[in-house]
Amino acid sequence: MKKSIVVISIVAVGIIGAVMFLVAGSNDREGTLKILSDRTDLKVKDFHYTEVGDSDVVWEINADRAEYSRKETEASFVNVRVKLITSDGRIYFMTGDEGRLNTETKDITVHGNVVVTSNNKDRFESDDIHYIYRDKKIYTEGPVVANNESLHVRGRGFSLFIKEKRLVLLSCVEATVENWQN
Repeated sequence: MKKSIVVISIVAVGIIGAVMFLVAGSNDREGTLKILSDRTDLKVKDFHYTEVGDSDVVWEINADRAEYSRKETEASFVNVRVKLITSDGRIYFMTGDEGRLNTETKDITVHGNVVVTSNNKDRFESDDIHYIYRDKKIYTEGPVVANNESLHVRGRGFSLFIKEKRLVLLSCVEATVENWQN
């Protein structure tokens, strides 16, 4: 009697194992759980990255979340904060809801509630801002509001050339100067 119970138990476990193997083997990849999308190779929370390969500008990226796609050579960010530090000590901070970094060109785009501030108390606001690594240029083609302690400017589009310390406003410019002296 004991021998037959052991044999039945072994056969039952074998049958259950075989059924599970066959059922699992018949599932195609479409039905399996995907942890990362086909576009994403890596996901990171509380992301921090520092780029120090250029003597003119060092930059850091911080974000609540980051995703990287090696195939598309792109990293995307949620709640992104970018800090650009120039060799002469000027610092620019860019913040926004989302951002993208092209990992080959090192160009950065920030979208949604974008604010750029500097350690000289300059402030720029726009819907999107782009940083072109090769040119050391921050720009937007959209509406922009720029302020500092004595100047308030509204317009459409601007380019800030970091190395040349030059700002160009493109169109529809309205400016107010405070504390004007003759």
